[in-house]
Amino acid sequence: MHCLLKKGEGGAQRARGACPLGEGGAQRGTCQLMCPETERLRREEQGQLSIFEIDNSSTTSGTRRYCTSASLAVKEYVRSGAGQDVPRPQDLRPPPTLKNTIQYLIRDVSSRADSPWHLVYDFVDNRIRAIRQDITYQQLAGVEILYIYALASRFYLYSCYRLSSVSMEKFDPKLNRDQLQQCLLKLVKMDAVIVPTLDLEIPLEEFESYFLLANLGSTEAVMHTLELPKETRFFRLTRRLSPLGRCAILPHLTFIRRRALGTMSSAYSSKNAQFPLSLLADWLAFSSLKDAVEFTSAYGIEISGENILFRRGAFKIPAEEPRLRFLIPELDSDSPSNCIFGL
Repeated sequence: MHCLLKKGEGGAQRARGACPLGEGGAQRGTCQLMCPETERLRREEQGQLSIFEIDNSSTTSGTRRYCTSASLAVKEYVRSGAGQDVPRPQDLRPPPTLKNTIQYLIRDVSSRADSPWHLVYDFVDNRIRAIRQDITYQQLAGVEILYIYALASRFYLYSCYRLSSVSMEKFDPKLNRDQLQQCLLKLVKMDAVIVPTLDLEIPLEEFESYFLLANLGSTEAVMHTLELPKETRFFRLTRRLSPLGRCAILPHLTFIRRRALGTMSSAYSSKNAQFPLSLLADWLAFSSLKDAVEFTSAYGIEISGENILFRRGAFKIPAEEPRLRFLIPELDSDSPSNCIFGL
């Protein structure tokens, strides 16, 4: 339990006029504050503020009433219960607000030196859970959500070290590990469907390694790293190799692409789903859309315009598999002697 100045009377109040859980699909948040105003005023009135939310400049001396502000209050995590209503849009925070909130928690709160760090942990952990709850309610995905899970993962990793010598009464390493696992699993699963961009703020391979290290001895975790789109990450990693280093993968190129295509055929098989051809070309490092079409068609996959139509059972391995050139511009633009001498 995170530190409260005064224990309240119990859970969150039901939101008036909200739709029951499961009806109407995912909500979309409109709250631009770290904490919805209704919650902030309620917790302020009921004395349910954390010590990290108190605005000392507005708290009257000699009174027992503590005050907060929009720049200090952060939405509190409340466990969902049966029959609980879906939050109203004004009580849910959209991705930019969620991103700003976790940045505030890590940048400002985790650096606080005026309280024992296990209390800092309790507060930040609770508020990160609230962030994740908002993500779940809205069924959010995207680069900003990846960033949020990345910071959360780093927080739980750091906490494991920072609080390693603290008693179990103040810090439960198993609960911390559980939160870390949940965040890392979200990361590696979301990376499967989100296209990395040049301005991505996190190195995704860093968190893949965290996931493996946090699950040493787990066959399931190792197998997970070999599933889609791990083959696509393979091609991202090859771009960091030297030109001759990339030559070393050529004997395995068709096998890796075929395996990735087969996994995608199962994962994205749907009557109505269309997968962008340009995305597959990028993921599997084809030199052109024409090469991507030639390769995909050879395995029985249907192409419609600029999209791939994955249909169950369509993927077949041909008697003679396509051999497409894997371009390495540095080798094409230099002399053999320079390439071999490494000049």
